[in-house]
Amino acid sequence: MKRIAAVCVASLIFPYVLTMAWTGRQGGTAMAGVVSSSQIGEGERVIVLDREGAEQPVLLEEYLIGIVAEQIPAEYELETIKAQMIIARTYLYGVMGEEHSISESALDLDILTESGMQELWGKDYFLRYYNKFADAAKETEGQILTFDGSPIDPLFHGISAGKTREGDELHPYLVSVDCPGDVNSPGYLTVETFTPEEFCKRLNGMENSPELSADTAFESIQIVEKDSAGYVSQVKVGEKLYTGGRSSTLWVSNPAPSPLRRWNRESAASLREVDTATALISGGQMRRRRRDIQRRNC
Repeated sequence: MKRIAAVCVASLIFPYVLTMAWTGRQGGTAMAGVVSSSQIGEGERVIVLDREGAEQPVLLEEYLIGIVAEQIPAEYELETIKAQMIIARTYLYGVMGEEHSISESALDLDILTESGMQELWGKDYFLRYYNKFADAAKETEGQILTFDGSPIDPLFHGISAGKTREGDELHPYLVSVDCPGDVNSPGYLTVETFTPEEFCKRLNGMENSPELSADTAFESIQIVEKDSAGYVSQVKVGEKLYTGGRSSTLWVSNPAPSPLRRWNRESAASLREVDTATALISGGQMRRRRRDIQRRNC
């Protein structure tokens, strides 16, 4: 009976033992997939960590887990996580070019460490979610998005205003599509309030300041030009002209610095006209009500 019990216990902890053997240790800044030079196979790509004063090569396929875990919720479907793995891998391949090694500091990416994962997911869910991301990486291993034989610039966003934008001449592979499901997303609608003075201060904080007063700031905004998806490409504030994307960054509370996320600022976070009294800024709706300015993300 004791032997049977021991076997049962071993079976229960076996996945944990496997994972810890693979990742090295639980918690801290340790990364999965840290290898020695002799363990790097021919053609394998690695990211060289330069943390804690020592260089450590990490297999690219393992490094992806931390990138994607930082980008999207672990509760998402496996197929969604797999798609994001391909996007992130495409970006890495594009930055690396023909090289098979690159310094982590050269990537300018946010990444979730194992300790960060435990803090975000909780220890009870850590192994389940970690293995979910690991499975997504394994099932898409080596897959990237290409155009004319080269990795694309894999722009993406979390929530659109209901429709994506056409790509420019640098992104001819992007086509505008309707995204009606975004209206049901948890982050589709939020509300922030600005006083006229705060609103005016942000406008005047733009490069080439329009020099507005609080009493006339809201009325000074005019939509000049929109693209085919309805996003504003040019806006007039006072006597000055600005691009929709440039103006929209003033209303993003925490604009994401990651290169993989810049589409949030350049696409989904652009201005969009609703009517003569309303404009969408940062994908959000601003209205003047009495002496308040409200912004709604949509």
